[in-house]
Amino acid sequence: MANRKAFETVDRTFRDILGVDLPFGGKIMILGGDFRQVLPIVIGGTKLQIINASIVQSPLWSNVRLLHLSENMRAQNDDVFSDFLLRIGNSDEPTIEGDMIRIPDCMTIP
Repeated sequence: MANRKAFETVDRTFRDILGVDLPFGGKIMILGGDFRQVLPIVIGGTKLQIINASIVQSPLWSNVRLLHLSENMRAQNDDVFSDFLLRIGNSDEPTIEGDMIRIPDCMTIP
């Protein structure tokens, strides 16, 4: 996930270039991603610093309209893999050694 500084920099740049004092210079922005995957990188950061670096912590986030996709197009022909991803994303997959999960042998290359 992008750091909120990048998100806010794009906003300021669009406002400056377009001369319009509206979020992103009044332009519609389309973002894509999965918040269940990766948090922003903050080298040496604490948990709080990493969370604060997320775009959802930006004042701009109140202007975002979330749309949730309902079908995983990459895994549409593989129900086993698709279900596995959902269990991981929903924190329903059993863990081993703390926060580690076991990847089934059928999903690895020997």
